[in-house]
Amino acid sequence: MKQMLLLFSALMLSVVPAAFAGTAPSKDEKNLNKEVARLERTAASPEGEKAVIKRIAADFKVPEDAVRSLRASSLGYGDIVIVYTLARTLPGGITEGNVRKVVADRQGPPVRSWSEVAKLARTKLGKAVTQLKKISNESHREMKQDHAKSAAPPKKADETPPLPAPAARKFEGEGKSMDRGGAAQ
Repeated sequence: MKQMLLLFSALMLSVVPAAFAGTAPSKDEKNLNKEVARLERTAASPEGEKAVIKRIAADFKVPEDAVRSLRASSLGYGDIVIVYTLARTLPGGITEGNVRKVVADRQGPPVRSWSEVAKLARTKLGKAVTQLKKISNESHREMKQDHAKSAAPPKKADETPPLPAPAARKFEGEGKSMDRGGAAQ
């Protein structure tokens, strides 16, 4: 009897916490976390941060100072993208009021997950994942272009232009005019 009681107790202790524990993160939440981490790694360098701020401002049509202001309020760049993506779906689009509403829904009380905040905004979290990927990819592309521009040797003003191609010479043969040279074919 004692063994049965111990077995039953052990079984209950293993089942009860699982019932009260939060559900496992969804596929969108996992992808969201992965893309947020990727964007944060991009923004870790000064040129990466500049590119990320520029892309966020351009994609959401907000001033760069608004992005910096949200960053100063302890939001990460990934969180900022999520906030703007969710605010865009609210009536009126991206307004200061909608941005504050999304941030307040996230920070609580009660503190909510991004998927819960997306449900409150009546949208899917996948939109934010897609937007994060886009901004991250565009930021990387912009950094590469800036790096390539800075690595290219500057053009000298005194360089001589390339010589023109030699003129095709005409030959007469069997009563026909024949081109010779670059225009022969």
